[in-house]
Amino acid sequence: MKKTQFKYLLNIAGKILKKSKMIVFALLVIIGLFTTTVYSGVTVAYAVEYNGEVIGEIKNKSDYYEAVNIIDEMMENANFDQYAYATKFKVILANEESLDTPNIVAENLVEKTSAIEKGVRVYVNGRTVAYIKEDFDAKAYIKKYLENYIEDNEVVSSFVSPIECVDGYFLKNDFMPFVEFEKLIKSLDVQSVKTVKTEKTVNFSTVKKRDDSISFGSINVESQGVKGLNYSVSQIIMVNGKPLKTVYVGEEVVKEPIDRVVTVGNKGNYIKASWIEKLDAIWPLQRVKGQNISAYWGDERNHKGIDIASAFGTEIYAVQSGTVIEAEYDDGYGYHIVIEHDGEFKTLYAHASELCVKKGQTVSKGQLIAYVGSTGMSTGNHLHFEVIRNGEKLNPSYFLGL
Repeated sequence: MKKTQFKYLLNIAGKILKKSKMIVFALLVIIGLFTTTVYSGVTVAYAVEYNGEVIGEIKNKSDYYEAVNIIDEMMENANFDQYAYATKFKVILANEESLDTPNIVAENLVEKTSAIEKGVRVYVNGRTVAYIKEDFDAKAYIKKYLENYIEDNEVVSSFVSPIECVDGYFLKNDFMPFVEFEKLIKSLDVQSVKTVKTEKTVNFSTVKKRDDSISFGSINVESQGVKGLNYSVSQIIMVNGKPLKTVYVGEEVVKEPIDRVVTVGNKGNYIKASWIEKLDAIWPLQRVKGQNISAYWGDERNHKGIDIASAFGTEIYAVQSGTVIEAEYDDGYGYHIVIEHDGEFKTLYAHASELCVKKGQTVSKGQLIAYVGSTGMSTGNHLHFEVIRNGEKLNPSYFLGL
């Protein structure tokens, strides 16, 4: 081989070796970049260029389109693409933790778009009445305006026509000047409800215990009664600060009354204490003003019950649970009811104006059974009440705690 030929071959071999080193170096760079990305949190991403300015860095292009969808969903009768500039994407390396969410990109897009702005849509009675810029904080203004009608913690105010504020993206041309918005709010009627509580004392009851071991008629006070306290609750309804009406709400119990408890001697009485406990009767009438006992047991007529005078139509209650065995009219008792209690006791309710139960019906203690009247042999509105045990009429006063 000639010398010149040998040099030529060496030159070619050198070039091949030089290219190989460059390929190896490029491979090493790529492997280094890959290793750095994997172990340092750096990833391939996109820089979003909008109107010549980078407005965010995202993992995938789909994040951008999601941002556009967010804007479209919050806009009314408009589409973002109608007002958008061209968007470009540039591949970059970025830290995954620093990438922007679609919501952030959406806000940046709106900020850079001259026709759209974030704000509040105001509804009155479900109808759109205004669009207000976010900077004016319409919600805070409405809240502060209502506070003008709140005197204290007992007052709650709201607009007569329901008002609602919803965040969104809107065309800047649709926004109402704040001065006009103030006029709009001031034109709406405001209803205020003031709760008023009035103290009311509640009298205690006297509970009588019959004791067959103590002489009849003797009384021993076991504990004194304590009056309770209620609030009578009313609400004053006002419109634009002027009273419209007052509504009674009810009673609020503050402190329950404590019963006065007395032991009443019953030794020698024909009505045993065990009978009274077994019947366990409640007062048979609704408590109303002017109610009184007009005739007791055993008067000059040998009265076999007690008469309780009360207003026409006063509610009559079953003194104990039982079964109705009579619910009818006769010339003596007029409209009357007889209830049987456990087979041993019966109670009778006479001279009613109207009956509310029928024969064979089961009733519970305190259930409405009739209304006071003056039917049959009667000279005025009253309830004639009897207690009967095994066919014998007993003095009801003992069973009613009189």
